[in-house]
Amino acid sequence: MTTSIKVGPFRLAPFVRNGTPTGQWQIDVPARFAPGCKRKRILAESRKLAEAEAKRLLRQIQLQGRIAAEAAENAGVTLAEASEAWLTEQARRVETQKKRAASLETNAYHLRALMPVLGPRDLAGITDDDISEYQRLRLSAGRKARTVNSETATLLQVLNWAKRKGLMQRLPEVEAIPYRAPLLDLPSQEEMARILDALPERERALVRFFAETGCRKGEVFHLTWDDVDLQAALVAIRQKEGFTPKTAHSERRIPIGPGLVESLSALPREGQLVFPGRGGVVRTSVGKALATAIRTARITRGGKPMKLTLHMLRKAHATWQKERGIEETVLQSRLGHARGSRVTNAVYVHMSTEAQRNAILNLPAAGSGQLATVGNALSGGRSQFRAKSLETMVGATGIEPVTPTMST
Repeated sequence: MTTSIKVGPFRLAPFVRNGTPTGQWQIDVPARFAPGCKRKRILAESRKLAEAEAKRLLRQIQLQGRIAAEAAENAGVTLAEASEAWLTEQARRVETQKKRAASLETNAYHLRALMPVLGPRDLAGITDDDISEYQRLRLSAGRKARTVNSETATLLQVLNWAKRKGLMQRLPEVEAIPYRAPLLDLPSQEEMARILDALPERERALVRFFAETGCRKGEVFHLTWDDVDLQAALVAIRQKEGFTPKTAHSERRIPIGPGLVESLSALPREGQLVFPGRGGVVRTSVGKALATAIRTARITRGGKPMKLTLHMLRKAHATWQKERGIEETVLQSRLGHARGSRVTNAVYVHMSTEAQRNAILNLPAAGSGQLATVGNALSGGRSQFRAKSLETMVGATGIEPVTPTMST
């Protein structure tokens, strides 16, 4: 009797019914390549036809990029098992201050979302299509593109770790889901002052600290009185027990203004934390108080109360400083960015609505006579136009022009 043969991942064998060969051949399609992820058997009238059909199926999955991972041997380790071992190793990195505890918490949160779908799968069997299907399922469940991208990024961290351990040979390719960043309409400094006036005293000092320093949430919520020098008007962002700054550049000293010094001086010192939560624990948010203050101050966008987060205050701080003409290197030092980082201008500095209004052009209407005036001014020659431009600049800046003299 003819034995079975292999064509790629498919096994072909004579079809036997009740112990008697039928002359037909059976193609065994593994569950990972079958519709609905259920094992499937296909009957062909002869071995030749079975081989032809198996080769057709093989070409199809090769075109889909699903065969490369199958070609490697199984790792013998599921994603769930690998993730548990990876998290244990990452916890040791946190203990040795090589990784932030907050980053580990975020990784664990992402993996909890991945486990129901991909957790039972063998590492070497996770394909590009599996990850694409995961993305589709998460989007259909109402998750945002950025959230799904973060989850798949954590998945790739685990798979990269498994590859370094020799558990798999090839990493699947992941295409991030495109998304459009929302348009931010940041508050003006005048609007921010109204919001601060509407806040309770303790929350007012906290929100003011965010707006005037541009610090990150973790930096502010873990701030202790040992980090604050009110006499020198300096605040230190540094590593301490339970808190590791995001990067080496995040450790810095930030000068603060007299108004913020006064606000901090008025705060009660009930423990080590400058802005403790209830029971003296580390805060996680001030969202409710901030939303209430926005409604009280009647700060609206499109007829609705403005949406404002603490991270938006970090971007507002960067934008206000840029509008003031603060040098980029100084701004990067305040924000805790690396010198020369492109992130500062690309992500944190935004064009405010107020700045855009200042750039409005009002062209004169046709037939109003103003167009002719402009034309006459231009036809007066380059020297006349230059003189008018100089007069305009002097009027705007109040700086007296220096009249050049010619030497003989």
